[in-house]
Amino acid sequence: MVRDGKIVWSYTNPLKGELGDCTMLSNGNIVFSRQFGASEITPGKKIVWNYDGATGRRFIPRTRWPRSRPRHAERDNPAKLMLIQKATGKVEKELVLQTRDATSVHGQFRHIRMTRAGTFLVAHMDLGKVVEYSADGKEIWSVAAPSAWAAVRLKNGNTLISGNEKGYVREVNPRAKRYWEMNKNDLPGIPLYTVQESGPAGQRQHSDRQLGRKPAHGKSGPKRCS
Repeated sequence: MVRDGKIVWSYTNPLKGELGDCTMLSNGNIVFSRQFGASEITPGKKIVWNYDGATGRRFIPRTRWPRSRPRHAERDNPAKLMLIQKATGKVEKELVLQTRDATSVHGQFRHIRMTRAGTFLVAHMDLGKVVEYSADGKEIWSVAAPSAWAAVRLKNGNTLISGNEKGYVREVNPRAKRYWEMNKNDLPGIPLYTVQESGPAGQRQHSDRQLGRKPAHGKSGPKRCS
């Protein structure tokens, strides 16, 4: 954690595998994902919950869950989204996710987020799109998004999407039309790479003001912010 430009808390994962995601829970604990599992750690760096994926599986746990019900996805054949009860270890929900190549697990997908409506937003990196699934696993909305890395539903109902190797961040409305976009080389001297999700809408608007332009939209169609 960084405050006022200084690192005030950090944790070095002693286990094998790259780190993928983290979030702070309402109780101050931090849930983080690693390549082959997920853990919850206290500010005092005590692990209070841990999940290890099955041997041979590439694991993509996803944060932003209720404290008692972690959610994660396992890149496997087939790939699955799972909702697990922390206290008992019981799998409450298991949904099979579509993939381009079930035998090539590394690039299948990255971040998964649960919306306030209880649906799931999945950034399908290998399929080049973001898909919203109902609670029972049916596809109810999708939008093309090359090399999609993350997608989050904003309070205004739009969806903020970031791209990995394509280096972009864009906001699309429920009709899958672009409301706002920034691409890799739009900021001279500051190329974008993997762009993580925005904070609250107020923070996002503050960033727009720093760029000197408001998000472009309207009858003329979507425009890029530069």
